[in-house]
Amino acid sequence: MAPLSLDSVKPGSLPPPGLIGENCGSFVDKTVQVRTRGNRKRPGKLKIKAQGKAPKGTKPRVDKDTYVLVCLPQKGGTPGTAHLLQGATTPHSAAAFRHSSAGLSSGNWYVSPDKIKVKLTRINFAGATQQDSTGADLVDCVVTYDRAAATLVPLLDCPFSIAPGTYTSMNLFVDPTAEVLISDATNGLYTDPSVPTKLSSTAPAGGASFVPVTATLGTAFQQFFSTPLVVTDQPVSLSVVIDAVQTVQLTSSGGAPPTFGTYFPAYVFSSIGGVGKPQYYTSSGTADTYDDSTVLANIIRVYYEPNGAPTYS
Repeated sequence: MAPLSLDSVKPGSLPPPGLIGENCGSFVDKTVQVRTRGNRKRPGKLKIKAQGKAPKGTKPRVDKDTYVLVCLPQKGGTPGTAHLLQGATTPHSAAAFRHSSAGLSSGNWYVSPDKIKVKLTRINFAGATQQDSTGADLVDCVVTYDRAAATLVPLLDCPFSIAPGTYTSMNLFVDPTAEVLISDATNGLYTDPSVPTKLSSTAPAGGASFVPVTATLGTAFQQFFSTPLVVTDQPVSLSVVIDAVQTVQLTSSGGAPPTFGTYFPAYVFSSIGGVGKPQYYTSSGTADTYDDSTVLANIIRVYYEPNGAPTYS
């Protein structure tokens, strides 16, 4: 049988049909190393001599063949790493928009969660045409945004592979279901997996816990490059910032417990070539929970690329 380390065999394929039969021994695996000279890899070669002997009276009685196995490096993509980092954060504030601890009044609310778990599932790179585009799945790429942590603190590195080429933009995809934790004593709002709506106006006995929130909108985040990304055989480094300032949408009506909105409860920004700077601007006067029904805020979420170019969400 052909060695599993081979990407191709020249000439022909193994095992040769003429060497199969009751008079032949078993085939064995053979590793063929790839030779490296300097910074270049050259195919490793292995010569195998085979000899067959026929019964007496057969002409020719002996047949000798030499097989050359050539080990070529597998044709894979260029390795890349997505460095996931903490986005913009803000401490809890009791000032400005204090509400009743009995819970949220009727309205459309935006909340800054204490923590949120996000799973990135795939990254796509777009070229000039559809044929030039490529993508890769991300495996076990789950991070936790913590509002109490410092901005741009490293969270996780997720490896991927990308085909060489020139790309103008990329898309990051997340699992529609995130896990959210809210513990807001000022507004009487706590995530509680034991209640049907997953939200409570009173603190659970053991404190607030993570609850699943499934979004139907906003699960893909596109990023255009200020200059095209040219991928060769050199590793690609990608910075991904997870932002969760006023990203969780809630609706409360008629005294009923609030419910989660349809949009994904976090934002994801990405850049090539280094870490940028996340910033969040709002006219609501707070980065905490606020009612968009009564305070029609103007907001803008900006991520600055490493070269200072702003990217707007």
